[in-house]
Amino acid sequence: MKTSQKKPLWKRLSSILFLLKFSIHNLKIFNEKETTISVDKIFVDFSIIKSIDEQHISFRDLELVNPYVNIIENLDGTLNLQKLAKEKKKKN
Repeated sequence: MKTSQKKPLWKRLSSILFLLKFSIHNLKIFNEKETTISVDKIFVDFSIIKSIDEQHISFRDLELVNPYVNIIENLDGTLNLQKLAKEKKKKN
């Protein structure tokens, strides 16, 4: 008589507990005039254990398919990408 050797549920869960993977398809950031950033696919596989241990974000795999970045310098010397970042509040 053969018995099946299944892993206990907690072992299966522990093997996937710290996996964090995601993908985004057809991402596009644009305004009424032009596309600033676009990418057909972003795939990110975080290395969670390393990130927690070393206290920073670490990637096991990062894949960008057909990335496009349109950087424009405005007349005042600023870049169009600066609008995408959060401004820091000035300390008095």
